[in-house]
Amino acid sequence: MTSVSVCHQTVGIYLRLFLGIVILWAGILKIRHPPDYFTMMQSITPFLAYPLAYASRFIVIIEVFLGAWLIIGLEVTMVSAALAVLLVIFTGLLFTLILRGYNGSCACFGAADQHQVGITHLIRNLLLLVLNSIVLKNSLDTICTSTLIWNISINALLISAFLVFVFLITYDLVINIEAVIRKTPSSQFSVLDRR
Repeated sequence: MTSVSVCHQTVGIYLRLFLGIVILWAGILKIRHPPDYFTMMQSITPFLAYPLAYASRFIVIIEVFLGAWLIIGLEVTMVSAALAVLLVIFTGLLFTLILRGYNGSCACFGAADQHQVGITHLIRNLLLLVLNSIVLKNSLDTICTSTLIWNISINALLISAFLVFVFLITYDLVINIEAVIRKTPSSQFSVLDRR
């Protein structure tokens, strides 16, 4: 086995674990602190707000199972494909919320996530979609990403957990910067303003 294929396998495993931890964590936080699905769905389509809000509670359970399956390493191709569909739906909902002028939070990481829906949420979801695409491609090309959790070294788990921590800290920092920019009058950023 060449060093390139070992590196390729290691990156695939790290990405799979990273995504699994992020998705599992997001689902658990949504179960623990459920967001106001009805208000979000009402801003998208008032007519279907009740059924969509009700269905959203079940989608969170699917999210938890997908995250857990990615961490364990079961059926990675199927789980990664299902996660891609889920992320596309979530990204579409975020995009629609932004277009409709929704001022609330998406509660993507539970009700504790109180940041207003914005471009940062879309970028985060697109990044997760790209990473998931890499995991999906690796699972189709090789068997490296289907390595079961008990066959992975503790170092891989620790590095993946650390990467999730760095991702969440960076995400929170960028969200807070976006919130400060929103609260600052636009004239402070104007090039033409010569005060």
